[in-house]
Amino acid sequence: MINRTLRLAVFLVLLSAVPVYAQERSVLDQHFVFGNFRVLDTTTGPSSIPDDDIDSSGVPDRAEDIVKQMDATHKLFCAVFGYTIH
Repeated sequence: MINRTLRLAVFLVLLSAVPVYAQERSVLDQHFVFGNFRVLDTTTGPSSIPDDDIDSSGVPDRAEDIVKQMDATHKLFCAVFGYTIH
């Protein structure tokens, strides 16, 4: 039951991030891996993220922020709350 609740929560979060389908889709030409997650992004086109990179890591700050938040959430749910993700 807990695993089902976690899946539903993740689904709802992802659903809220879905772009409007009437928009032209961008090619996701960049990726960033952190922990168990990979973020695909683009810095060109109508669905692009800002290409700001204040720490000069070579990865846009928005992509870094997203993947670090996902990793922190994963650690919270798995290490603290004891959920398992398959």
